[in-house]
Amino acid sequence: MKKSLVISDMSVNLLFGISVLAGLYLTKFYNYLLFHSLAEMFSIVVACGIFMIAWNSRAFLTNHYILFIGIAYLFIAGMDMLHTLAYPGMGIFRGYGTNLTAQIWIAGRYVESLSLLIALLFLNRKLKPGFVFVLYTLIVSVFLGAIFLNIFPDCFIEGTGLTLFKKVSEYIICLVLAGSVFVLYQKREYYDRIVLKLISASVLVTIGSEFSFTLYADAYGVFNAVGHFLKIVSFYLIYKAIIETGLKKPYDLLFRDISQREQALGETIDFYHSILDGIINGVWVTDKDDVIFYANRGMGIIAGIPPDQFENVHVLTGFPESTLRFFRPYYEEAKNSLKPVFYDAVPVVTPEGRESYQSGWLIPRTKDNEYIGMICTVEDVTQAEYAKKALERQTKELERSNRDLEQFAYAVSHDLTEPLRMVSSYVQLLERRYKGKLDSDADDFIGFATGGAARMHTLINEMLAFSRVGTRGKPFGPVEAEHILEQTLTDLSVSIRESGAVVTHDALPRVIADASQLARVFQNLIANAVKFRGEEPPRIHITAEKNDGEWVFSFKDNGIGIAPKYSDRIFVIFQRLHTRDEYPGTGMGLAICKRIVERHGGRLWVESREGAGSLFCFTIPIKEENCHDDGDR
Repeated sequence: MKKSLVISDMSVNLLFGISVLAGLYLTKFYNYLLFHSLAEMFSIVVACGIFMIAWNSRAFLTNHYILFIGIAYLFIAGMDMLHTLAYPGMGIFRGYGTNLTAQIWIAGRYVESLSLLIALLFLNRKLKPGFVFVLYTLIVSVFLGAIFLNIFPDCFIEGTGLTLFKKVSEYIICLVLAGSVFVLYQKREYYDRIVLKLISASVLVTIGSEFSFTLYADAYGVFNAVGHFLKIVSFYLIYKAIIETGLKKPYDLLFRDISQREQALGETIDFYHSILDGIINGVWVTDKDDVIFYANRGMGIIAGIPPDQFENVHVLTGFPESTLRFFRPYYEEAKNSLKPVFYDAVPVVTPEGRESYQSGWLIPRTKDNEYIGMICTVEDVTQAEYAKKALERQTKELERSNRDLEQFAYAVSHDLTEPLRMVSSYVQLLERRYKGKLDSDADDFIGFATGGAARMHTLINEMLAFSRVGTRGKPFGPVEAEHILEQTLTDLSVSIRESGAVVTHDALPRVIADASQLARVFQNLIANAVKFRGEEPPRIHITAEKNDGEWVFSFKDNGIGIAPKYSDRIFVIFQRLHTRDEYPGTGMGLAICKRIVERHGGRLWVESREGAGSLFCFTIPIKEENCHDDGDR
């Protein structure tokens, strides 16, 4: 039905157009001057209509092609009016013949063809209408001045016909018009499809019109009439493209670029929405009244409801107060400060009644430093929060357990000391009174008891030291590592001298540490290097280097070394790699060192191969000297 109506309208319009042209054609036989005047007046009216459409819509134009064409056609209409008035028989300009009307015609066509080509430069540029008006006034004035002062070349000579200048000019105008059609199609994305076809067809018909005007021999000839008929068709097509479209479908004519921009904007919005919907985290956006107008799919998943149910919900009143009393302070802080605010583990009750914890950012939207809304990102951290709370409980339990173990170790060590001292005293008394008075077995038994008591006493003291690393350590403070080393070498001077050991070192730094505990680490590492030596005298070199915010102390020796598979075992309490007959000791020295280093926030490790010496390293974090860390962990 709709298609048949369209065909009917086209038929009516076609019949009407043919009727008008037929009537105009018959007018030619009655009075050619009337025919010419009617043909020119049609083009003049259309040209003025183009100007009025373009001028009154200039505020809505995103490109100024139509505005430029409109201003140009106003001046073209003026020149066509002069051409009509100067036509032979009108009697307006006495003393001038056909040459005058031909000259004005050529000048007008030059202006029209060049305007159609130059206008394409303003598809994506702005122009100043006042400047264009002045420019066209100057150009038209120059043309008309040259014509009426007889400077402009002749275009028609009575008795001879068209001059070479007139014919060449028509060809040049045709080439310029053809060029404008070519460029027009290069820029076709700026036009509605129908408007583009109509303008192109108008220019092509104009080329045919200009070509006809190269063939007539007098102003009333057939080719002159054909040229005017084609001109009527050309301006009718321009009328359809600009005036009719501008009145019936202004959106297609004036806002073609806006349409493209809106389409591109819509595609961009869809693109970013697809990105936001692909994010696991939730995102919602409010307006300046704090009403949500967008929520992504992730927000719907987190809340357990469709995301569109967030729309038109006021952020500070549309949710349960049990949630808002935690969330509101963050929101108001971001809104008042206009700065992003992070909210962490806010307890939330979802619409379906599920308790959860949410974290995210509140990012104010601003324009001219004024608040216009909020962007909120949401991450469901429920599982992480539960895990965090469980870890906190476990940590507290572990701390309590460690305190209990330390207290137990201290109590056991303390309670064992007294009876062990008594056993040791009586065994020593037996040794003094009865050594050599009993048989040799008795002497051996007394010796075993005395040695065992001494080892037990040493072991209990080591256990007591191990348990007190975290509880009886001194507060951290500035310590000169070189002073610690000097004191350690003095304390170990006897064993160093007896073993022939040589201890060297680079410059050692000032660190923040517990001096007594750091001295114990130095003493144990140097003593071990002396103890676990090979056939050659011990060589021990100590260095310290900065590395990523900490001091790395290194103790390198040429001792018997350690198999890599035992590199972790040696730091475990009571673990020994050799018998007491080979190398005496309790097996707790390195365990105590490791615990001391960890109390300082560092690490202790060894790099070694059996028979190739060892490199023991530990780290001490670099801290400010005004740090009052007591070291308890």
